[in-house]
Amino acid sequence: MDDLHTQDSCGAYSDIHTALAARYYPELSMDVSQSVILQGIQVVKQLRRMDTPLKQDAETALYLKQFDNAESLYRRMDRPDLAIDMRMRLGDWFAVSYTLLHQLCSLTTASVHAPLVD
Repeated sequence: MDDLHTQDSCGAYSDIHTALAARYYPELSMDVSQSVILQGIQVVKQLRRMDTPLKQDAETALYLKQFDNAESLYRRMDRPDLAIDMRMRLGDWFAVSYTLLHQLCSLTTASVHAPLVD
């Protein structure tokens, strides 16, 4: 993960963005390659502003279209709201309803097992 976040003193782009630019340059154009590089720089800047490494990992997984991995990381962070938001943006309504139902069951179970206080 650290490899994605580093830049050397010369301002070279991270390996993933260089590879993307190299991949698309021969087939398309310099404009597309530059666009890929600039988009990658924006993603890295957004990742650096995030408060926890786990959230950075989740957002990286989301950027790489590893949605199940991103959802798993959101759950490890105890942030089902981010998992739900991601699935809603993807239009995965089955996963949204499953996550909401799971959250509701967790809340219900927690309230049933909570001690009664007078």
